[in-house]
Amino acid sequence: MTQRLVRGLLAVALLAGVGIALSRSVRIQDPLEPDGPLASRVPAGPARTATLMLTVQLDANGVHVLQATRKPDLEWVARRNDAQLVHRWTMRDALGAVIATGGFDPARICLDPAHVGRGPHMEGDVTIPHVDHTNLKVPDLPAFDRLEFTRLVDGVEQPFGVASKRALTLR
Repeated sequence: MTQRLVRGLLAVALLAGVGIALSRSVRIQDPLEPDGPLASRVPAGPARTATLMLTVQLDANGVHVLQATRKPDLEWVARRNDAQLVHRWTMRDALGAVIATGGFDPARICLDPAHVGRGPHMEGDVTIPHVDHTNLKVPDLPAFDRLEFTRLVDGVEQPFGVASKRALTLR
């Protein structure tokens, strides 16, 4: 029994040694790598879109961008349920053409203009503020000139703020 165990261990060690020797002597190259044999036939992938991270304040007067930070290593991806959200943004170029759209979902907030400047109020055991801050991601597009915010009120989109790229201090 001991001899069979020793022979088995020697066989495993021999196979491992052969595998290591082969892996060091032969480099298997992916044919689709940039310097692979098929590299010239592989189309370049789509360009990534970086992200602008915006910190915004919402109140009865609308949306105000407080801070904008470029995130070049964070790829912007549109959310799937943007069309269902009440608060929306539209990115436009200098000519006013739409270049991107999206939505965001801030916390529950009271937007009654008569309550501006007051402290939060209670609904049952829930505190409802009159000012909210949230972060939202938008694409960092070179053609970006302004960002228009809207909100749905009774099924109708109403303007809710504008942020010009020139007015933003990008970090």
